[in-house]
This record gives sequence, C-alpha cells and structure tokens, in this order.
Amino acid sequence: MEAECRAGDSGAAGAPVALSCKRTPANSGGGDPNDPNQPSDWPWGLPPALFCPLMGRTFTTALLLGVLAVIAGVALAAPLVIAAGAVAIAGAFAIYAIWTRWCSVSFCNYWGAILWVLKRGVIGAGTIAVLTADVRVFLLAIALGVLAGMVTQKLRASRCPLPSARTSLQQLPLW
Repeated sequence: MEAECRAGDSGAAGAPVALSCKRTPANSGGGDPNDPNQPSDWPWGLPPALFCPLMGRTFTTALLLGVLAVIAGVALAAPLVIAAGAVAIAGAFAIYAIWTRWCSVSFCNYWGAILWVLKRGVIGAGTIAVLTADVRVFLLAIALGVLAGMVTQKLRASRCPLPSARTSLQQLPLW
C-alpha cells in the first residue's frame, strides 16, 4: 500500500489505518527488493516476504534457547551452561539488530515474541523447580514471571494482542 500527502490537499476522513514504514539505507538506489528488474540494496538471498519472518523466528528461537539454557544451568549449578545461555541470548539480540535493520518490525510483534519466550521460560523453570525442589530455579521462575508481567503490562498499555503460551512458533505474528 502506498500513501502520498501533498500540501493543501484535504483528504476525506476514513477509518484509521496503521502504517509501518521500512527504513531505506542512505546509499539506496531505490527499487523494489522483490523486483529483479530494478536495482536494490537488498543484500539477502531471500525476498523480504521470506527473510523477515525467518529472522523473527530465528530471533525468537535463539532467545528461547538462551533462556532455557540459563534455566538448565541454574538447575545443574553449571556456570558454563549459564554462560552458553547468555551467549545465545546475546546472539538473539544480534539477530534482532539485523531483523530491525532490514525489516519493518512491529512493536507489538517484537514484544509479543519476548513475552512468548518468557511465558515458556516460566513454565520450564516452574516445572524444573517442582521436580527438583531447587530454590534457585524457583526464584528464577519468579523472576521470569515478573519480567513476563512487565512485558504484558507494556503490551496491554499499547493495545497489542497477547500471545498465548500454547501458540506455536509458526503461528506467532513476527512480521
């Protein structure tokens, strides 16, 4: 969808529509990344319609892997596993940087993905805490729950839909 505004135009009022604009690189020669006949600065092999959801899912998966690794490391009292989880979380945010640089990422979709990961982290940590009776994992489950509550509040204040913990990764709106 394209919209154009001109000085002095008075458009007819209609239903409000939310538009999200993709940033164009400073050295862009213009062009549509999906049109092979036009020049473009799109460096990725996949078109945006495939690349952007893939990056969103990769970010979410890496973040979930990192959170679950931290939970496992705390349960096993293994600093190396906790460090590996922290590296996975840092990697997830490196993927996020690429995702936001080249794709139009919705505020609701980004925070919804984080909430989805936190909910699954609470479930995982809570289950391990009950099975092992480990106080450290129980406290980690509480901390993840508090973070999930804060993200939920942020999403509700912005009138964003809340993802269910039962939603599969393929059904998350990530682009």
